[in-house]
Amino acid sequence: GRDPPCPPPVIQDRNHEDEWEVDAILDKRIRRRKIEYLVNWKGWPESERSWEPVEHLLNARDLIYEFETR
Repeated sequence: GRDPPCPPPVIQDRNHEDEWEVDAILDKRIRRRKIEYLVNWKGWPESERSWEPVEHLLNARDLIYEFETR
């Protein structure tokens, strides 16, 4: 009944911060006047989904566009 280990980061950005691959954008909300998207991370269990501000998802523009046009 254990979840498999989560995958390592895909890359490190220029600030040496880890980045993981977005599998899907599931929802959208506005908090404190900022847009956030509910992200399903590739290779991670559903329990690790998180709300992320749009500025954290610059490499997932195609997935954001796909979500917004549904």
